[in-house]
Amino acid sequence: MRLSSNLGLLAIIMASSATQVFSASDTLKLSWLLQNPFISTDFSAQEKVTVLEGELIRFYNEFNLDENFDVTCAKTTSNGSYFFTYCQPLFIENAIKKNRKEWKDGNGNLKKSAEIYEYFDVEMRELDSIFSTLLESNGEARTLKKEIYQIRNHSQNMSGV
Repeated sequence: MRLSSNLGLLAIIMASSATQVFSASDTLKLSWLLQNPFISTDFSAQEKVTVLEGELIRFYNEFNLDENFDVTCAKTTSNGSYFFTYCQPLFIENAIKKNRKEWKDGNGNLKKSAEIYEYFDVEMRELDSIFSTLLESNGEARTLKKEIYQIRNHSQNMSGV
């Protein structure tokens, strides 16, 4: 009896500790979208999100006044054949380039993108603040954000994540 109650308790703990990959409040943040590129086996959904996020980022870049906070996007692949789009603010892009150069020159460790984002926490919060102000003032941007969330959330639910 004790074993089955412990297993039941363990199952409850594991289920309650499982978190969603993202929530509605997370997607209010541009920093979350930038750090979590949408990668899906549903090519149509991936292309749709890429187009929508590109449009949302265009709105953000037009609204943003600091060039250092402008966001650019590029396609990349981790395996040489499956491409996805990632986007970064200029200050992160410059930090990654600087880190790679220092590493190649033997003057430091190669950092993961997540470490670089973490280092620029204050700037990322400022980026989110600019984005929130954009969403408050621009209905088209809010609509794009909702569409992106719906596709990402639908894909997440379909994959069982």
